Amino acid sequence: MARKAAIGILDCGASGGRVFALVMQENHLRLIEIHRFAHSPQRYWQRLEGEQNRVSRLCWNLGQIYEGLLQGMGKIAQREDLELRSLGVDTWGSDGTWINASGDVLGLVGTGRDARWTAAREEILQQVGGHELFRLTGTRSEPFCVLNQLYWYTHHEPDLVATAATYMPINSLLHYYLCGEKAAEYTWMSTTQLCAPGEARYHDEIFTRLRLPLGKMPPLVQPGTRLGMCHTELAESVGVHPLQVIVPATHDTASAYAAAPVEPERKPILISSGTWTLVGIGRGTPITSDAAYEAALTNIAGCEGVYLHAVIMGSWPAQALRRAWSARDGIELSWDCFNRLADSGPPLETILDIDDPIFYAPQNMESAIVQFCHQTGQTPPQTRAAMARAVYEGLALKTAVACEHMQAIADHSADEIVIVGGGTRNSLISQWLADATGLPVRTGHPDATALGNGLIQALTLGWIDSLAEGRRLVRDESQERTFEPRQICDWGQAREKIEKW
Repeated sequence: MARKAAIGILDCGASGGRVFALVMQENHLRLIEIHRFAHSPQRYWQRLEGEQNRVSRLCWNLGQIYEGLLQGMGKIAQREDLELRSLGVDTWGSDGTWINASGDVLGLVGTGRDARWTAAREEILQQVGGHELFRLTGTRSEPFCVLNQLYWYTHHEPDLVATAATYMPINSLLHYYLCGEKAAEYTWMSTTQLCAPGEARYHDEIFTRLRLPLGKMPPLVQPGTRLGMCHTELAESVGVHPLQVIVPATHDTASAYAAAPVEPERKPILISSGTWTLVGIGRGTPITSDAAYEAALTNIAGCEGVYLHAVIMGSWPAQALRRAWSARDGIELSWDCFNRLADSGPPLETILDIDDPIFYAPQNMESAIVQFCHQTGQTPPQTRAAMARAVYEGLALKTAVACEHMQAIADHSADEIVIVGGGTRNSLISQWLADATGLPVRTGHPDATALGNGLIQALTLGWIDSLAEGRRLVRDESQERTFEPRQICDWGQAREKIEKW
């Protein structure tokens, strides 16, 4: 059997990783799922020097992610119909660590929900206000921004930084393991508050004013850059032939947007839906106005321009409830069962501002929901169904508010919402978002992030002439669904409550 040339993709999200192969078959591009693996952060407890109390650290299991990548490569090698030609990695838009001159990792990779970054953010905002940071970088200050991590290490663990040679984003580290080249990709770095707005360069003023080590940052590269060949020994160890390492849009949202089934004549709002919900309107230049700042918007880089962007708590609260209920019952609650619970709950009985800080990293999500209800004068949900519905409706409401603000600020009259990513599988949220916004919602590919990653590599390899061509070659319109808005609940009144809070 003749082997087909294949592009390898690691799409690593905050709750799991997936390895895919993209192949050209009869003038169509086909995405093949090869391997899925779970990875979850681990909690460590430490006693700081001079302190009596212990603190906990939630850190990524880097070895588990790397092992999942190698297993995926090995499974491609075992297939008689595929020959791997290239490989690229995308991840969520935060977190990294330091390596020394020998390439050794210096410490654990803390997650974006680590309390250290929140403390660092408060220190930064005392020196450079949030409004000024937004003007300088185009990016809104959030606890998970890499600027906070870099600042914490520089000013609270200077001995570690003195030993380090380079700060490496988590996707850069995985590429480094594959081929030995150090580089940070621009769409990912555009989320960090370390770059100038809309420009692929580090912002000298940020590094100078906050006394950060600019010389220890990796070079910036664009999506589609060929980093080099995979280590021969590594390729041989998993059974693949020598292959190129090509940097995709390493920010998973940028890769997802690259694969969104947009129509040239339409004016969409794009949503990448998963653990986080990321809402974007494509633009030629960033918007750093006072109105954009007050509306909690940000600017991120994509493969085809800049996106005015809102970052909203996505399925995270639902994930936390599902984990807690599964642990309590001693049996895993499936997402289908969770969604049926939500569908059976009372409509708009409890209104949650899903982006309230209380939901960011609580020890107990149920308790956080009860506390929020008490703070806002509401009766807490009395059943699991009511609680499940409240978090989904809260997501739809917060997204609807963001869509309204973005359209006004960007002077963009949208005629549809296009959702890509894992959230496309959840018809409840798609329908409730249509109801809450009054716009039709069209769902694209559930694995759009992996698909966009592969399309960028395909463009570099010369398989396609443009991303638009790649989207046409892979698109299956029969799998797309459209949800029309309905007038069955008073979503407008619920939105007013969210905006008032």
